[in-house]
Amino acid sequence: MAHNRIQYIDIAKGIGIILVVWFHFPILSQLSSFECWGGYITSFYMVLFFVLSGVFFKLSSLLRRIRRLMLPYISFYLVACVYYTFMSLYKQKSIELSHYLLPFLGATSGYENTPIWFLLSLSQVVCMCFVLCKMRNRYAVILGALCVSMAGYYLGRYNVPYYVDVSMLCLFPFVLGYEFRDVILDIRPIVGLPAGLLSLACYAMFPGFTNVSQNFEPMGYIPFLGISIGASLFVVYVSKAFCHTIVSTGLSFFGRNSLIILCTHMMLMSLPAVIARHLNNVWCANLLSLILVMCIECLVVFLIKKYVTLIPQHYNLTLFISS
Repeated sequence: MAHNRIQYIDIAKGIGIILVVWFHFPILSQLSSFECWGGYITSFYMVLFFVLSGVFFKLSSLLRRIRRLMLPYISFYLVACVYYTFMSLYKQKSIELSHYLLPFLGATSGYENTPIWFLLSLSQVVCMCFVLCKMRNRYAVILGALCVSMAGYYLGRYNVPYYVDVSMLCLFPFVLGYEFRDVILDIRPIVGLPAGLLSLACYAMFPGFTNVSQNFEPMGYIPFLGISIGASLFVVYVSKAFCHTIVSTGLSFFGRNSLIILCTHMMLMSLPAVIARHLNNVWCANLLSLILVMCIECLVVFLIKKYVTLIPQHYNLTLFISS
């Protein structure tokens, strides 16, 4: 699977990672329409990656899969620490040594390069799915994942370290991707269109900004599932329409290298603020910032793949956990 890529899956990941980058812009909230539709995007863009990771999950070599997730997690965190140290020295700010230890002490915010939380959480989800699938009964696995996910949602009321509650919450979308991979890989209008309409209807009835990494879903558990899973399926369906179009090459490139972009884009977040100071039009500032950041990420991808061995080449630099 790592060598026989599916273009519309890469396009779906490309759409997802562009949304992740854009929604980390400090100037995004200045858009007048952000309050209306922003929460819809934040409800599904990370769940999309859990669903797609589940599609390519296999019940073999658990330790190898965990290693292939934790290696980039640690590597990119160290890169972020070096960047934090350099910027602190450049700006003549004090450096707190305890700051470097935050993620290893269970912190879920306040440290450098927080988007790498996904890799830690995904490694936990893989372990939980591996245990659940020992039941071998498809419906028992799905029901068990739903119960664990619901428990994770309610654990979000407490300060659970190491994103354990978030991993429990996202186990259900992951298992759905695993158990219904054939439906997702061959997604049809009868699935994609109703899923998209369901997600929009759920958000219209229960709007609100979501932060999956902090287990914050103000609309409630069931509406959250409807919005996030429905929208994820719709994105995969829409991605089929982009195949063999003028934008397919760019989107699939971002999708293939979504791991690198996920783990490096936060170090470029000062750029949008600089651009906004020179452009009065907020939409233009956001669009220009997004174009420049993604262009820089293309260079980052090229340099890492050519000169750095942070990730084994056979891993193919994706968010899939395929063999």
